[in-house]
This record gives sequence, C-alpha cells and structure tokens, in this order.
Amino acid sequence: MFSTCARLIRKSSPALNYLTLSAAQSERLTVSQLSRNFLLSAVKNFHTSRSNFISLSSSHCFRPVLIHKRNFAKMASFESNGIVPDVIETAPAELLNVCYGDVQAKEGNVLTPTQVKDQPELSWNAEAGSFYTICMTDPDAPSREDPKFREWHHWLVVNVPGCKLQNGDVLSAYIGSGPPKDTGLHRYVLLVYRQKCKREFDEPRLKNNSGDGRGGFKVAEFAKKYELGSPIAGNFFQAEYDDYVPKLYEKLGIKTEPEQKDPKGKGAKPAEKPKQVKAEAPAPKEAEAPKEAEQKAAP
Repeated sequence: MFSTCARLIRKSSPALNYLTLSAAQSERLTVSQLSRNFLLSAVKNFHTSRSNFISLSSSHCFRPVLIHKRNFAKMASFESNGIVPDVIETAPAELLNVCYGDVQAKEGNVLTPTQVKDQPELSWNAEAGSFYTICMTDPDAPSREDPKFREWHHWLVVNVPGCKLQNGDVLSAYIGSGPPKDTGLHRYVLLVYRQKCKREFDEPRLKNNSGDGRGGFKVAEFAKKYELGSPIAGNFFQAEYDDYVPKLYEKLGIKTEPEQKDPKGKGAKPAEKPKQVKAEAPAPKEAEAPKEAEQKAAP
C-alpha cells in the first residue's frame, strides 16, 4: 500500500522522488528486518521446543519402561528374600527410602542393631491430602528357622499426613532391631499403606520401654482389618545380634532372650531345666475288693 502511494506521488511531483525512494527503501528494509527477526525467532523457538521435547521424552516417555524394570527387580527381591509371602502377598510398587543417619536400607542389605537403634527418616511419593500407615515388623522371631512368634512389630504409626511422620498417631513407638544371640539374620520389613481417610484405630498404645504386646502381630491382618489394601511402598534390611542388643533388652525389661518370652509379650519366661525325679516304690495299699481291682486295671 505504501509503495502504491509512492508511485502516485512520484508522477505528480518529481521533486519528491528522492524522498519517496528513500521511504520505500526504508519500508523494504524494515520489512526485511522484521522478516529476518521473525525467522530467527521461529528457528530459536523450534530448537527450544525440540530440546524440551527431547527432555520430556527422556524424563517421561521412557520413564515407565525404566520404572517397570526397576519395579520388577524390586518385586523379585521381595520374593527372593521371602518377604512375599511371609509378610505380604504382593510386593509394593515403590521403593521406600529408609535412612538411619548416613546409612540406608537397601532391599535386604545387612545393617547392625547399633546402626538402627534410632528411628529412621522415611520418604516416599506421598499425595497431598492423603493419610498413611507406617509399619516395621520382624517375621523371624525368635529365628527364621523357627518363627513361632511371627511377627514382632517394632513400629506402627497411623494417620500420617503426607510424609509428615511427626504429625501421625503413634500406636507403637519405635524399637530398634534386637535379634537374639545365635539366631542368625533377621529380616526387618518397613511398609507404607495409603489410608482411605483419617480414621480411628482401636489398638493399644505401646511405648518403647517395654516389649509387651509386640509379638504375634500380623501386618497383613492389620491392613485387612482397617481396609488399607496392599502396601504402596516398602523396603527391608537384615540384622543379627551385636553388643547393643543386651542394652536394648535391659531398656525393655527383658532379662532373657526373646525366644523365651510369651508371643503376646506378657512377661519373660526363663528357661527351666527338666527336673530329675527319682522313682520311688509305691506305698503298700490295703487289699481291695476283687470287683474294684478289675475296674482300675481295665484299659
């Protein structure tokens, strides 16, 4: 449009030709610059979008495959170590982060009772507005070969908002690992369940200065009772007796090894050696009537 006007002006006033030409050149230069800037911006945006697409593909499009492989390996570790089916029926889909200071639980690695004596820090993919139940349990009480007190639970917290453990309701305060001497490695399983809502739990409150009420626990039955479903996250480690265990027993008021303790934790039962009884000759009895003697001898 501006070029058409310029041609009309040149015909009517030749003196303005130079100015008109300069204006037309300026117009073409301006359009050229705008076109060039537009193309550069488009190319830049294309490369940015391409980079973002590649980044998005790397972090999301291929992530399910990696997670699937990782979850498969994790499920295999839960099964190969007998967590499934000794404790739960199905391995959780997410690996729970469990940190004891500068050491971590890693799907069955061996830690010491000394390392795990204090409550760990946990983290998982918690949903905003959701409540969770946390449990740590030992299915190998008093030993993996003879788990007659399965399970001895070490920790139980409910109504945890998100990952804020400090705001949950503690049903059983944390007690570290205390495997009896000469019972080998014990498995310690930590699980996270997502609750349907915040609710009441009709369970006793257990402190960490006594072992009462800890044995004979079944986390699967607990989850079924309160409709928690399957665990969404979990992890486990192994531990065996070390020098810290006697100190823990003293704190809990246990004077003997836990295998001699009632499974419901109603007090220690010290082992008793069988008493030897000397056979003594029966005292002579008076003669009985023949009919009565026949009845006592009957099978």
